[in-house]
Amino acid sequence: MILNTWSRIILMALAAGGLFGVNGIFLYYAITDPGTLLITNHHPMAAAFILEAFALLGILAFFFRHLELQNYHWLRFVILSILGSLLFSIPYTILMHDRGLKQA
Repeated sequence: MILNTWSRIILMALAAGGLFGVNGIFLYYAITDPGTLLITNHHPMAAAFILEAFALLGILAFFFRHLELQNYHWLRFVILSILGSLLFSIPYTILMHDRGLKQA
């Protein structure tokens, strides 16, 4: 699948939103109010969302592995998802796959 210009722009915007928006908010509160992280660790609803995110991360890594994205290793996707967010890593992975197809 080779993406058109609009698809690439939308995916770049989503990746930037995930990296700077979602991840930025998390880092801001982790630095300025670390007690907030301790509260979420003891909240059952937060734990449910965290477990769901990690389950989806595993499913998506399995999916990307079996799509055989030759130019992008699935473990890199997992690392980027943990360091950033799924909103960053999914569009980024698709963009890198598209870039590899164009270079081939």
